[in-house]
Amino acid sequence: MAEYNRTTFPIYFWCGRAHAAIAGDREKADWKDAYFTRLLLGADAPTPEGVKKTRELLDWCYENDIDVILEDPRVMLYTYGLSKDQPPEGGHLPPEYRENVRAAARDYADHPAVYAFGILDEPGWQAYEPCVESARIVREETGKEPFINQKPHYIGVEKKLRFDTYREFLEQFARESGVGFLTFDHYGAVSDGKWCNPNYWYTIRSNMEAAKANGIDMWTIVCSVPHFTYCPETYNDIRFQVNASLAYGAKAISYFTLDTPRLGGGGESNYRLGPINWWGERTPMYGYIRDVNRELLGRWGSRFLRLDCEKVTHFPAPPHEEEPAFEHDEHIRALTVLKGPEDPHVVVSTFTHKDTGDTHVFFVNTSVRDSVLLQIWYEKAQKTWSYRLDGEEVPTEEKIDPETGAVTLELWLAPGQGELFRLEEK
Repeated sequence: MAEYNRTTFPIYFWCGRAHAAIAGDREKADWKDAYFTRLLLGADAPTPEGVKKTRELLDWCYENDIDVILEDPRVMLYTYGLSKDQPPEGGHLPPEYRENVRAAARDYADHPAVYAFGILDEPGWQAYEPCVESARIVREETGKEPFINQKPHYIGVEKKLRFDTYREFLEQFARESGVGFLTFDHYGAVSDGKWCNPNYWYTIRSNMEAAKANGIDMWTIVCSVPHFTYCPETYNDIRFQVNASLAYGAKAISYFTLDTPRLGGGGESNYRLGPINWWGERTPMYGYIRDVNRELLGRWGSRFLRLDCEKVTHFPAPPHEEEPAFEHDEHIRALTVLKGPEDPHVVVSTFTHKDTGDTHVFFVNTSVRDSVLLQIWYEKAQKTWSYRLDGEEVPTEEKIDPETGAVTLELWLAPGQGELFRLEEK
């Protein structure tokens, strides 16, 4: 099920009140008004009444062009005593698992809104074999994608996974399980307000390369609720996380989360001020994610689904030694910072369109504090095109450099901003 067959980019959220047993008109309005195009949806109990309620919500999703990753208790491995780092009894799935998946498939797999079935979040080494086995069973019995969110990279994760390297784990899991995408969450991009978090960049590149090696997609999950060491976020932080995901070729983006979790005594916890607060009210964060989603869908629609990521580099310097620095190539002759902070940092990505073969370049300012003014000199471009908020492709107001004859452009990038250009090359 290739994502690029969709007409809208998949944007969804993790956790919250997206559950058939409790979702009502308020929740539906929150989903629609924030421009979500996918739901990670909990199914009601597998009883006739529960299935009826779930299918009614699936009907609403289909009518509103929202597809669904369905978390059915018969498919989710938590039901069988399996957590992130705890295997089921005997180390393997129970014999009734396949039949239970079949039952879930009979109830929901025929529904056109269902895209995938959820299985588990961030499995460790003990859950590796059960997750591989369940992913195969879900695909065989439902014909839908299995959804398993992977751990991010952090110091010591290799020990938890029992692999020599994080990338080796991702590549082998994708190959053995047959999943159609790799997905992960890493919130280090907002842990200290700086761009140069090595684990963040290592995680996203590892997932990108492992997905490429297996011919599948990569998805990301970004942070939208302050908690633990993750700082309170602004519009710039949300914009940066989403655009950085696009720069590395993400084909779906999720937020953690929409509804602020209530985990502590008296309804309070370290989680706070998410898009929807504890009382069901929209916060400033809701406006941030709504506007970022609206920009993505309005300007680029499904375009990023049809772009193959060829190369991702960093200008003027990489965040760590395993990330490549920008160097001139057959598309971009040179870059210069004309105005900006003392430590500017821009991600430069090159894409090829699946249908036309046209080259696209994407520039992302990863600073969440400062704007930057870039000058770009193209190598072979005779004309470049950019995208208005309504999605119209328009010619860019570039110039011809009198000394080199190259097409050149001065580009202001606000904090977290991304700009996509199609190159019309010689």
